[in-house]
Amino acid sequence: PPPPPTDGNPSTNEPPSAAADPDGDDDAARRAALQERINNDRENMRKLQQLRIYLQAASQMFWRGEYRRAVEVLQQVAEKCHGIPSGEMMECEALRLCGHCLIRLKQFDAADRCLVMCMDVALTVEMPALIANVHIAQGQLASQREPPDYPKALKHHEAARVIARECEDISAEAAACLNCANTMGKMGDKERGMELQYEALGLRRKQVADAQLEIAEAKKILDENPPASTESVPEGTTSREQAGAGATDPTQVKRRRAMMDLANSKRSLQEARRAEAAALANVATAVAGAGGDKARRAADAAALYEESIEILRSEDSFTDKQLELAVVLNLANVYDNHVPNGHGTGVEYRRELDEMVRKNVQGKEGLPDVCGVCGERTNPLDMVRTSERGVDDDADDTTALTVLDCMHCHHTKCWTARKETGKGCPDCHRDEPDGNAFV
Repeated sequence: PPPPPTDGNPSTNEPPSAAADPDGDDDAARRAALQERINNDRENMRKLQQLRIYLQAASQMFWRGEYRRAVEVLQQVAEKCHGIPSGEMMECEALRLCGHCLIRLKQFDAADRCLVMCMDVALTVEMPALIANVHIAQGQLASQREPPDYPKALKHHEAARVIARECEDISAEAAACLNCANTMGKMGDKERGMELQYEALGLRRKQVADAQLEIAEAKKILDENPPASTESVPEGTTSREQAGAGATDPTQVKRRRAMMDLANSKRSLQEARRAEAAALANVATAVAGAGGDKARRAADAAALYEESIEILRSEDSFTDKQLELAVVLNLANVYDNHVPNGHGTGVEYRRELDEMVRKNVQGKEGLPDVCGVCGERTNPLDMVRTSERGVDDDADDTTALTVLDCMHCHHTKCWTARKETGKGCPDCHRDEPDGNAFV
């Protein structure tokens, strides 16, 4: 071949230089910008996945009653989500759950600030389901403040109910319906409150059925798409090559998606079952406080409480120690004070409560400390210890406890005397003329 020219002119076979092609600079810049954006998206996704793990851990702390620890984690999650692209939804969830924790801790002003920030984020991203859930939290805050603002609470819950129904969010609609029921009951409309209690229970059961259907569908896809066989892999194939082949195999792609769907559906089922147990407990409370045959109402309420506790202790439900503790304590009260010949069963539930407290330190924080009527210390285990000494009648008369729906607890004898005077709970000044209740 002829030698390359020496006069400085490029050969016709040589590619054009960068200086001769300004469009090449633009293409390289665009490719670099695109790669940088891809890298940033991957990094943001990695951060959000890590924060999601922390958010789920905080959620478990909440259900275990570890509210202060949960607040610390949730504040960090919300702070780190702020400013991350597509992190607004997780920021909103963290702020909402933080607000619920602060309500449980009775830090009402802090909860109010937290939920106002949460609503601002929810409105910014224009997510109806998030907006509905924030309304529910704000309604609960209004009803828990001292003094409670029930009209404001009802306004929030009704707004949440409408929004949730429009966006077909069954979970939010059920929660809003249940809170409307509780608020209406406290405002004196117990008949309408009872109707809404049963409506909320129906929605929770539909939520459970939907999650069970999703699990069945995911399992069916897994059965139809078995894992890749190692027998057909050629000898000498590296693990990276095997992974690359699996990434493009349609069968394995379907299988991976089904496995993710199965994990998410199982978590949804656990949440739905816990919510169903809470709805059952609320219906039990409404039944116990309704008119009619007192013994029959007590028996029906006890059956509903027992169904609730059975769900809470099943493998397909999240653990909620505070709810479990309250239901067991209500069962003891119902059997002790209202079910004919139920004292023996009530003692068994007191003994069960004793075991729960010994095994779970967090549960001990939910036990009452002082009777708000007489001012003396209360101990729900006294009755068990006294009955073991064979003095059941005296124990029932002096140490039995009654839990109100505000979750304040008093000696049953003291509360009965106070109720007869027409007065409400001495700790929060709420009027609860029917005694035993649960929220």
